[in-house]
Amino acid sequence: MSATMPDLSRDLPDPREEPTITIPRAAAIAGVSPATAYRAAGRPLSEGGLPTIKVSGSYRVRTAAFLRMIDPDEDHGPTAA
Repeated sequence: MSATMPDLSRDLPDPREEPTITIPRAAAIAGVSPATAYRAAGRPLSEGGLPTIKVSGSYRVRTAAFLRMIDPDEDHGPTAA
């Protein structure tokens, strides 16, 4: 019996309900591997990084900024960080 991974990209998060998301969920939404997303987490946005904050040693992706990054033509909530 093999374990199946949930499809984390099925529903885009609502930034008002989920101000941050996990790195694996952002990776699934963006269509990249979690390893690639974790490497991007520590880099500046200008260098291909993700819009993250660090909480107790763990990175979280700022949902509204991330969604604007992958779909700049859509309104994804407030622009403030």
